[in-house]
Amino acid sequence: MKKRKYNLPGILIIPALIFIACCIIYMGIDKPINVTTRLSIEVDSLNDELRDQNDRTYAFILDEVTKKGSRRSDLQVLKKAKQVAIAFQPISTLIQHLQAECMDKLSQGKSLHLADDDVRDFAAEYQSLLHFIDTSGHKTDKLLGSHIVENLSSSNPEITFNILTGLETSLLYIEDEMAHHIASYIGAKDVSFDIPPPIIAGARIDSVMNIFDESYQQVYENPFMASQLHPLSTFSVDVDKAAFANIRRYLTQKFMPPPDAVKIEEMVNYFNYDYPEPDASAPVSITTEYARCPWSTDHNLLMVGLKGKDLNKKFKFEELPANNLVFLIDVSGSMNGENKLDLVKSSMKLLTRKLREKDRVSIVVYASASGVVLPSTSGKNKTKIITAIDKLSAGGYTAGGEGIELAYKIASQNFIPGGNNRVIIATDGDFNVGPSNDADMYRLITKYRDSGVYITCLGFGMGNYKDSIMETIAENGNGNYAYIDSQAEAEYILGSGFSGTLYTIAKDVKIQVEFNPAYVQEYRLIGYENRVLLPEDFINDAVDAGDIGSGHSVTAFYEIIPAGDQTHSSDTVPTLKYQTLKPNKKAGRGEIATVKFRYKTPEDYKSKEVVKVVRDKVNHEPNRNFILGSAVAELGLILRNSKHKGSASLKRIKDSVNSIPNIENDEHWAGFLDVTSLVEQSETLEFRSH
Repeated sequence: MKKRKYNLPGILIIPALIFIACCIIYMGIDKPINVTTRLSIEVDSLNDELRDQNDRTYAFILDEVTKKGSRRSDLQVLKKAKQVAIAFQPISTLIQHLQAECMDKLSQGKSLHLADDDVRDFAAEYQSLLHFIDTSGHKTDKLLGSHIVENLSSSNPEITFNILTGLETSLLYIEDEMAHHIASYIGAKDVSFDIPPPIIAGARIDSVMNIFDESYQQVYENPFMASQLHPLSTFSVDVDKAAFANIRRYLTQKFMPPPDAVKIEEMVNYFNYDYPEPDASAPVSITTEYARCPWSTDHNLLMVGLKGKDLNKKFKFEELPANNLVFLIDVSGSMNGENKLDLVKSSMKLLTRKLREKDRVSIVVYASASGVVLPSTSGKNKTKIITAIDKLSAGGYTAGGEGIELAYKIASQNFIPGGNNRVIIATDGDFNVGPSNDADMYRLITKYRDSGVYITCLGFGMGNYKDSIMETIAENGNGNYAYIDSQAEAEYILGSGFSGTLYTIAKDVKIQVEFNPAYVQEYRLIGYENRVLLPEDFINDAVDAGDIGSGHSVTAFYEIIPAGDQTHSSDTVPTLKYQTLKPNKKAGRGEIATVKFRYKTPEDYKSKEVVKVVRDKVNHEPNRNFILGSAVAELGLILRNSKHKGSASLKRIKDSVNSIPNIENDEHWAGFLDVTSLVEQSETLEFRSH
């Protein structure tokens, strides 16, 4: 038999072809790939083209890829996301450039004149972005582009800055929606989807673009009341400090604040007064002063001042009750920016550094949904708390109601008997998912009023700020409310004002003044319009009222028309058929009024009453507290353009404050003078109404 010769290379051809075919088939299978290699390399190659905000978006997408189990098709997901980044990046860069130019002009006090090339570049890039969004499935309002470009020609840098900030927020909303939609395709075989789907509300852009989309509860000024018909004036105290800082923000930006933002009681109570400390029998002291009214010299002014016990003077800091705090932080898209989330983070870190080992902190955040990012943690672990704060970033809608409910749940789970249990909410108040208006917030917050958990509301930001929401939460939730526009303000509220902001020493505090018609013809309570109570509410312990914090002072002013004033006719008191309204001249001889206030200690449910009589003795040399407090009230009347402002004068306000020795060394009163000067400038410079 002839021996067969084998051609070795030929024999290997068939197996080699089979192997190659298998490899081709294998390579075509949509199999899992190594996330840390292929996808990481892809992301790294894209990051050079991305701005910081998109880095966050890509991190979110990569995290979702890791969770769901990556496939080769997910590289296409990243490429889709890259299309969005490339479309948004040019306009974002231009916005930041123009914002920087606006801030530069603001710091120099100069008018704004943008270069024609900058305006043309902005218009072109913006129209290009609108076209991209349109062709991706969402129809935008074409007029929006021209509206923005027209306003860029304003010589007021603050108007331009606010318009740019509103646009930036709008684009972040859209970009965030796109990122979430793109992420929904992770793991899918077919990634031929449109960007974005028509899920973005068209009204979203218009509402965010309204640079004055701020809301305030309407204020109807208290009228003069005839003491014969209405001898009792009753109201709840208010220790909120938000109005003055908010007004300062408007004036600094060369805008006049809207009248309803000017809450005179909050302006007056923003400042501290050196009222005497209460004695051991009560947590609150009462002081009165009766002098001429600066803006209406034929009238008098009655000052009523309360001072809460300062726990720092009674206890060492370490001896103060333990804190169970829940930081409830708004991380929605509207909170993006240096004066919003960045300032919130620095404020919360400032507060964290003051905590002790026995204090505990939880962090709850909310955007499109709510969640716990830090379970209850000892104040000793400051690094852990601060790290959690540093990781926060903004994006999504604002489910504020859901966040509040979760925060109270966490506070209740970690409740410290005898401690200070408090939710601290930091937000612009722009809720748009779930409970979102004043009525919704009232119904929500009153559910927790008797839970033993207090609330502190800290407002941030501008343009879409919702003061009415914040006030509703604080007023009806056993809380207080401040507006933070700078790091210095954060220090005032949370640093040096730590114990006053966090520790309540008297709750449900009410004031009732009975005026003597023999000496008082008419009276008017200045401010507190949203805090007025019925006379019978004063002794009704079921009626909620404001709280006073450690060391806090509360000041109220009444403008009084003395009895016998011929300029105000007694015809204001009608003739009655069934009773007479003649004053009892024998009762209360020499007394113009009796001031009462009721309070409960934080642990009690039954109130106690304190009474003080005011004599008919006009002090022609009023004390420091009267001079300073009445100056703040007078400025409020001017800012409101009140019909009761009489001869109110900015010059007299400054002269009165400057008459106090060494007042310039007090940074807060020096700041008040600065604000008064800004109001003076509004009469000559280009200040805009809101």
